[in-house]
Amino acid sequence: MKKETFAARLKKAMDINNFKQSDLARKTNLDKTLINKYLSGVSEAGNDKLTILGEALGVSEVWLMGYDVPMTNNEHQGKVFDELEVLFKKHRDILTKDDEETMKFLIEKRAREIDEQNNDQ
Repeated sequence: MKKETFAARLKKAMDINNFKQSDLARKTNLDKTLINKYLSGVSEAGNDKLTILGEALGVSEVWLMGYDVPMTNNEHQGKVFDELEVLFKKHRDILTKDDEETMKFLIEKRAREIDEQNNDQ
């Protein structure tokens, strides 16, 4: 279940990082107009942009989408992955098609990251 909008979470992450729109645009190479659309709630980021924004702001993509998951990925990679799966299964019937595709993408991405991390150890 979403707790906040994408726009609210993006604003919160920017505030935490003390970023202005121009700072985020510079760090992500995204157009300031696009970031303004995100912040005003006119548009929401797709998979590729969520990843870019999440990495630039140091937050989980799923958290950025507004879901009730930990804000950062680096707390417990495996736990976040498990929570993504549970969240997806629990709320699959109320997810929009875009949310469902994004969740699947993020689950698969996180699984690859965990596998890579395990292989490096």
